[in-house]
Amino acid sequence: TVILFMIACGAWGFFSAFRDGMNGSLAGALVIGEGLILVQGLLGVVSLVLGYRPVQGGLHFLYGVTMAISLPGIYTFTRDRSAHTQSIWFGAGALFIAGLAIRGITTGRG
Repeated sequence: TVILFMIACGAWGFFSAFRDGMNGSLAGALVIGEGLILVQGLLGVVSLVLGYRPVQGGLHFLYGVTMAISLPGIYTFTRDRSAHTQSIWFGAGALFIAGLAIRGITTGRG
């Protein structure tokens, strides 16, 4: 779910950069995406408590934490920039998160 959602947000971000830049709809979608990431992380913690371990635990956790802090980090970095610049950064960040989610799947399978 996170992969497809972030690919859509990434495309939307790049498309918006060439139109009106960052807007409330894209920002709302990214907030929903961050919520998805946090819910997925919570489910991972529940799985860990229940005794399930990812194959490559250290990398898997690193990808998860990086996904969780990416969008807030981009917000911090771009909050004083133009709407077009913000849109490009969030588009790239969303695609980066999709890539991390794919890598997370490959390190978590057992």
